Amino acid sequence: MEKSTQPNPEKKTKTPRAVPFITFDNQSKKFVISHEAREIISRPSYKKVGMISLVGKYRTGKSFLLNRVLINNKKENNGFDVGPTIKPCTKGIWLWSSPLLISNNHSNNEPFPACLIDTEGLGAYDEEVNHDSKIFLIAILISSLFIYNSFGTIDESSINSLSLILNLSKSIKLRNHRSGSGISEEEEMAKYFPSLLWLLRDFILKLEDNDGNVITAKQYLENALMLQKGSTDSIEEKNNVRKLMKTYFPERDCFPMVR
Repeated sequence: MEKSTQPNPEKKTKTPRAVPFITFDNQSKKFVISHEAREIISRPSYKKVGMISLVGKYRTGKSFLLNRVLINNKKENNGFDVGPTIKPCTKGIWLWSSPLLISNNHSNNEPFPACLIDTEGLGAYDEEVNHDSKIFLIAILISSLFIYNSFGTIDESSINSLSLILNLSKSIKLRNHRSGSGISEEEEMAKYFPSLLWLLRDFILKLEDNDGNVITAKQYLENALMLQKGSTDSIEEKNNVRKLMKTYFPERDCFPMVR
């Protein structure tokens, strides 16, 4: 997906900023969409809207990445909220009020607006596991491109951090899925899932296979998702995560970033 240099056709009446998109209402115990975010993504001039979400563990620099790289913001007092403490800054899901104009081969190179989404970090000490699963699930369902942010290499620990994916089939129910059609419910769900980009921060290793041949980052990801040999319960659980990763995200890629 390539960022366009064309100006946004929407008349800018306010300085671009982060606005609440989906927040958790403690009284109703439900996630709600803010009125302002609804107006941004449903402007009459938008024929289609893309959603680019960034998801990962808390305090791993997701908001910083969005500010400095994607929206090219150099001001510390503007952009998605960041902070120097262990306390998570982003709560719920936030939206950048000024969508980017992008083009790709799925839209015949016709530019269309894409909204940048910053999500609450997974694994925060003050939230329960079910809350993480819901944030993860919502981000997947509303996204066109799902960026998973992690540090270092793709190892067993980083793959296990995506074990939330095991709960997706339990949380999503398809109305039109027909049993006996020859297509599993997971394969049917994959039609509604976004493309996956696994972003590796502070990556310092050479991309080589076991024989010393240079490989691409995408091939590195594919090698990491290969099924492990064995029949123990632990191996079965690890392979279930890998199988669902491949099924849910048939369009997937990887991008390493040096420190």
